[in-house]
Amino acid sequence: MIGYYYCSLSTFLNIIKNKQIYLSDPLKMNDNLEIKWYLDKLNNEKTNSNEYESVFDMMKMRSYIDFTFEELLESLNTKGQSSIYICCFSKESDILSQWRAYAEDGRGVSIGFNLEKFIIADNFMVRDVIYTNNVVCDDVESDVECVADTIGTVLDEHKITTKKEQIEVFLHELIPELAKYKNPAFSEEKEIRLMYCDDMKFEKIIDRYGSFQEKWESKELEHDFRIVGSDTITEFVKLNFDPYTIEEICIGPKCSLSENDIKNIAKKLLGIELNVIKSKSSYR
Repeated sequence: MIGYYYCSLSTFLNIIKNKQIYLSDPLKMNDNLEIKWYLDKLNNEKTNSNEYESVFDMMKMRSYIDFTFEELLESLNTKGQSSIYICCFSKESDILSQWRAYAEDGRGVSIGFNLEKFIIADNFMVRDVIYTNNVVCDDVESDVECVADTIGTVLDEHKITTKKEQIEVFLHELIPELAKYKNPAFSEEKEIRLMYCDDMKFEKIIDRYGSFQEKWESKELEHDFRIVGSDTITEFVKLNFDPYTIEEICIGPKCSLSENDIKNIAKKLLGIELNVIKSKSSYR
């Protein structure tokens, strides 16, 4: 699967020189309702069962943790998250809205990565973003149900008894599922997400008891911080990649570089011949 990363020429050069991409805290991304949007949907949407008032109510009952939605949200707002770090890609190389938003108004490029090559361990995953206004449809509900059903095992294994800590751990396990969903208003982005899970507590328990059919392995990435805009500092992790992870590069509609320029840069800095295409957008 190829995912296209839209960026400025400055970011493009840093990626090529360092052979490294950054995965960031989703709570500090452009959409300030990231994670919280879907969490709010869980609290407001009815289930298919008359037994529970909302999907959140169903999750709470199945987790056997006594807490309110307000307490969960307060924990998220005050503590933040350390569950996952993500890098966002698009399924298409030449989307006008992406050029405008992420590639310096079309002056940058989109880098086409083979996303499967980023999966270096079991705590890395690639997921299509799900755009939906409905929480309870088909089997969508099962993702959060699974977390609710298994959180008791995590709490018992780690001997976590205080409500505050239980809420924090429940959020930690839940956030990777919440990050797969996004407001349908963003559906034009056709987003794919590369996710790095910093500490998969339940999976580690399963592995410790030898319940996986194949060897389960996780890898840790280096954490760092950077300034975003002029007033925010965000946490991120660094992921190194092999040059052949890049499949092609699309030049933005306002980019001054030629196809030969990009090929030359790739040859000198990556040591490979790259397929380079030019945006077909008439955007000027």
